Amino acid sequence: MELRFRLAENDVIDALRVLPGRAWNKFLALLLLFLLGVVGAAVIEYSSAVAGWLWLAVSVGIGIAMYEVPRTQVRRTVRHDPSLQGELLYIFSMDEGITCVFPTGRSQVEWRAYTGYKETANSFLVFLSSSNKYALIPKRIMSPEQIAQLRSLLRTKAPTD
Repeated sequence: MELRFRLAENDVIDALRVLPGRAWNKFLALLLLFLLGVVGAAVIEYSSAVAGWLWLAVSVGIGIAMYEVPRTQVRRTVRHDPSLQGELLYIFSMDEGITCVFPTGRSQVEWRAYTGYKETANSFLVFLSSSNKYALIPKRIMSPEQIAQLRSLLRTKAPTD
């Protein structure tokens, strides 16, 4: 099966939500923000209201930054990475693995290098040996038959993550 597409920023942003370790990072961020809020409330109550409100404002700023900075980094990467400018071609072979042709080159990865996959409402993510590396295949570019075919292929070749 061959798939041709241009990667959109939203494809990658959607993928960020399901990457391994994401839930743990989110828990730690919320814990940090909670603790910052408790300290801010204590400063307001027992010390200086101005310093406490300033502390709470900085805490809110940190919370917004923790949400927006990764999204901004993804947008910047998609816009400026030469490998992502232009059309991508994914070729799925039952025997050879996945070949990806980028505007700047080509990669061929055998099935044994993939450690799992995850299917979301919008995409397939096929993980390499490192959980930080994955092939992203958006469903928006596939017909229902292609989605079923890719799902079947991934079930046989890459264990479910």
